[in-house]
Amino acid sequence: MLIDIIMSMSRKKYTNRMLLLRKKYCLLLLLLLPLLSKCQDRIEKVIETYENGKTKIIYVYEGNVKDENIVEELKYYENGQLWCRTEFTNGKANGEYTCWDEKGSLWAKGYMENGNLDDTTFVYEYGILTKGRVYEDNEVIKLLTFHPNSQVESELNYKQREPIGKWYGWYETGELELEVKITNGPWLEYYKSGKKKVAGQSQNGRKNGVFKCFNEQGGLLKEITYEKGVAIDSVLYEVGGENNR
Repeated sequence: MLIDIIMSMSRKKYTNRMLLLRKKYCLLLLLLLPLLSKCQDRIEKVIETYENGKTKIIYVYEGNVKDENIVEELKYYENGQLWCRTEFTNGKANGEYTCWDEKGSLWAKGYMENGNLDDTTFVYEYGILTKGRVYEDNEVIKLLTFHPNSQVESELNYKQREPIGKWYGWYETGELELEVKITNGPWLEYYKSGKKKVAGQSQNGRKNGVFKCFNEQGGLLKEITYEKGVAIDSVLYEVGGENNR
């Protein structure tokens, strides 16, 4: 009698556990169904191949294979490594794009709008940030370079593909190092302390005329004469003494 009661209780516990497990599985299935359905609706189509038959470009469609249904473009190197992944909406590149080099290291990252480059594109070498290009109407309006620690190294503005305004440079620790008026104006370089290091004139972005070099205490160290960016003469000074050509 006791054994029958124990066996009955065991069967009841087992039945309850099975019912609980079934409920959990049913709930999980309900949660996964939209994802599974979405995956099934995504269709990949090879658009272009290399001469050896390897895939070069794939379009990913959501739903029917129509241009307006493209959601992603995948480009590959000939070695099979993914080159670029670009988001699409309404048949055009819209959203983030990411590119890698042939070894798989991050190479570029940015955004597209209606098939045009938009906002800022970041360029990498071996996965390390090196450059940034700011776009407006598919034209570069600002070029940035970066130190290995991702601190901005230089900044230069552009208009109609020509540099304009001032060219700035910074040390890895953020202090101003360079300030140049691109067309015709002052060319100034600084020590990290903010003291003037070099002073001269810029002509179309190149050193031109006499440049004076100072130590951090303000003493004149030398003068260098440039012609269209090329040094043609120099004078060395002993602080407080005579010059020495």
